[in-house]
Amino acid sequence: MDNISRLVEGIEFNEHNKYILVQFTQNEVREKLGSQCYNLIIELVEGSNNNTKLVIINMSSVELITSSPLGKLNMLLKHLENKGIRLILCGIENEVLKIFQLMQLTRVFNIVNEKEALAIANKL
Repeated sequence: MDNISRLVEGIEFNEHNKYILVQFTQNEVREKLGSQCYNLIIELVEGSNNNTKLVIINMSSVELITSSPLGKLNMLLKHLENKGIRLILCGIENEVLKIFQLMQLTRVFNIVNEKEALAIANKL
């Protein structure tokens, strides 16, 4: 599969040969956007000819995330793990990082910086 890009309200998806890069384009991730992102990622990895090994969610533009999208991220992590697909979150900073730390989500999710995420993807 060649690099395929799509822009859905608030989310940009870039499908590569073995990974999917997801970038939030809005600074607030609430219930609707979180559900939309979850559903679209599931749809992409369930594709009939999909050989995705990694999903990267870049959250560098996110300044606020509510509890519902955090729950969706946890559900996504479990779904992807069951399919042998790795999930990496990157670009988490400031207040959003504090939320992840407070809720001990830094122990649950693989969180790296953007450069590290792309280096991992390029090794696939």
